[in-house]
Amino acid sequence: MDLAPWLTFVGALTTAIITVIGTIYVARTRTRVDVGASITTGFRELTDQLQEERNQLSEIIRRQREDLAEAERAGARQAAALRKLRRHCALLEDRLAKAGIAIPPPPN
Repeated sequence: MDLAPWLTFVGALTTAIITVIGTIYVARTRTRVDVGASITTGFRELTDQLQEERNQLSEIIRRQREDLAEAERAGARQAAALRKLRRHCALLEDRLAKAGIAIPPPPN
């Protein structure tokens, strides 16, 4: 019996098994590296997205603070104008009373 065909068969089978094992090992190693790279890339993209949203929210907050400050200034101007009008009304009521003219009741 000739051993050459058997040795060829066993050699080919051994080579195929080693190739499969090597491929699986490389695939697992590559998969780990790919997963690690994907995770790192995902975190980087998430961080970039969160930073962009943070910048947008900071801009919104800045504009709202400006709007609020302007509203407070407008309210202060209106309060000052109202005080001035009340003083003027009091002065007019005093002059009407001194002139003997009846003062109408305040509106409801």
